Amino acid sequence: MARIRDRKSAAASPQAQRVVALNAELRIGNARALQAMLSEALASGGEIIIDASAVQSADSSGLQLLYAFVRDSKARGLAVSWRVSEKVLRRDAGLLDLDNALGLNGAH
Repeated sequence: MARIRDRKSAAASPQAQRVVALNAELRIGNARALQAMLSEALASGGEIIIDASAVQSADSSGLQLLYAFVRDSKARGLAVSWRVSEKVLRRDAGLLDLDNALGLNGAH
């Protein structure tokens, strides 16, 4: 479904950044794998970067998992940032009015 990479932050903080690289399809067929990967990233703590640059399509189940992840991260005080190069994820999230809730409008 996706890859998770740890790397040391360039900042002075000793915590590692967690990069979660999403695959092209965020769909119900791979929702279980996506949920497991996001749960692992959430449990790791520290800054989490979601690399959604490869996403080509997303359905409501994939977007709901991303929303729950962002919501739970905020509740734990964890920073989540995005790498989004295509407009696809913003468009699909916007159809469900989740683009702002996910923080995609400020993504780069």
